[in-house]
Parts: sequence; C-alpha cells; structure tokens
Amino acid sequence: MHTLIVGAGAVGGYIGARLHQSGRAPAFLVRPRRARILQQRGLQLHTLAGTQIVQPRLLTPDAVDRHYDLILLAVKATDLYTAIDAMRPAVGPDTLIVPILNGMNHFPVLDGLFGRNAVLGGIAKVVTSLTDDGDIRQFAEGASLIIGKRAVGTDQVRFDRTAVTLDVDGIGFAVSEDIDRDLWHKWVFIASIGAANCLLGGTAGEIAAVAGGTEVATGLIEEAASISAAAGFPLDPSFIAEPFHDPASILTSSMYRDVRNARRVEAESIVGDLVLSGRALGVDVPLLNAAAVALRVWSNRRDKAEQQTSRE
Repeated sequence: MHTLIVGAGAVGGYIGARLHQSGRAPAFLVRPRRARILQQRGLQLHTLAGTQIVQPRLLTPDAVDRHYDLILLAVKATDLYTAIDAMRPAVGPDTLIVPILNGMNHFPVLDGLFGRNAVLGGIAKVVTSLTDDGDIRQFAEGASLIIGKRAVGTDQVRFDRTAVTLDVDGIGFAVSEDIDRDLWHKWVFIASIGAANCLLGGTAGEIAAVAGGTEVATGLIEEAASISAAAGFPLDPSFIAEPFHDPASILTSSMYRDVRNARRVEAESIVGDLVLSGRALGVDVPLLNAAAVALRVWSNRRDKAEQQTSRE
C-alpha cells in the first residue's frame, strides 16, 4: 500500500521508521523546518539497543501530488486542523485513515470531513520523546499498535491490507474486535495517570510515598473510569491504580514529561475533554476538573514565557 505518515514526532516517527525498516517505504508529511532537520540528520531512533538511522522519503504540504491508500495521522491534538489541511490532497476515495491521537474528539471532525467508513480507530503505545536535536529517544522496551473498524461500512479488503502493512518487526500489532471500548480505556489510562502526575507533581512512586497521595491518585482514576462506564465501556480501575500504591514505581505519563521539559501539553484533549464528557454524562469529577484547571494555569504561564522570550 502507498502509505503516508502525517507527522514525524515521537510516535509517528517511531512507527514510520519501523515501517521503513521493514520495507514498507512510507512517505512522511512534515513541516518545512522538520523536513530540514530530517534531511540533515536522518530520522534517528535512540533505542535501548542502540541508535538506528533511517532516510525516509519526506514531503512538505506543498509537495503532496497523489492519493495514498493509507494515512497514519500521528500529530498532537493541538495540531489536528493544520494536519488535516496539509493531508487533504493525499486523501482519495479509497483512502483509509488511522488517527493515532490522544483523546476522542478528533473522530467527529475526521468523520465529518472524510466519512466514518474511512476513519479507523488506532492506539499506539510506545514510550518515546523528541530530543532537542529532533531525534526520537525510546525509554522502555516494546511498542504496540492496535487498529480496528469503527463502522460496518469500512471496506474489509482494504482493512485487511492495512493490517498486513502495519504488522512489522519492532511493533506488536493487533486488530481490535471492539476498538471503541479500547479507545475509551486508553483515554481513561492516559488521562488519569497524566492528571495524577501533573496535579500532584511527581512519579507514581513519589505520590505513593506521601500521606494522602495514593488516595488522591486513586480518586482521579476512579473518576475517569466512572466516565467510561457511563459511556458504556466499564473497566476495573484497580490495575491503573496499582503503581500509585508502590513507592518504588517510576511511572509517569508523556504529558508529565512534557510539563517537566516545558513543552506544549495536550491538556484539553486528554483531561479537559474527559471532564466535559463526564459532565455531559452526569458524572461528578471534581479531582479531574482540578487537574484540568491546574494544567490550564501551567499552560498559560508557559505560553506567556515563550511569548516574552520571542520578543527579546
């Protein structure tokens, strides 16, 4: 399949590099600045096994000249509309789109533009981040990718070809029989852990080590799980809460790591939108709301500091 990766960040870059190494030859649609960095350095993966460099085909938004069979949309939710504008020329009548974004509110946007039959569900799990040089650093072994059909009208032949294309070495691949459930459960997982890390200001172990830490973290997780249950996708929150009972746990979320490194965070798409979903479903979530407000305060402070720096 002709495959396009939209975004070459910590997640899209990792998945795209593994596809490239397996002979799938995807193209990367990136901004001009990112294209220049990748042309100079290559796409560098710093894994626990060592550094690997690939030289993928790069496209900027003005250079998209064909339709693609498969598009992996791997950008931050804050960049969704910019990414959509860039990839529009690559979407044809037979294109399947696999969004790998946090939260759930990108689906109504993509469904409205491209049709629900063309938009699959996608869940990526990989512990990576971008370095200051634009490389990808992996912090833990393993990576996985799950896809699933969200509509009965999705073409089965094209879906099966997509599954074969994405099943490559270096990524544990699976097809979900209930992708809506899995998407909700992932949202609960990342939102509750991120909210606990960011609101309480530490790793799961640091939170567990202080009086009241486990109780507050558990409360956040139970609130998030209650929203999922109200939406029709119940889950047992105890497995998420387990690290917050262990003072030795070093568990953190990517959102917390972004906060620690003063990077933009997806506070609204991960935590804020979950709070709104809870309210719409009649679920009271005071702890999650407190985390969302704390992240807004931090984000405003970061943005003001960035603006001040740019004026100097």
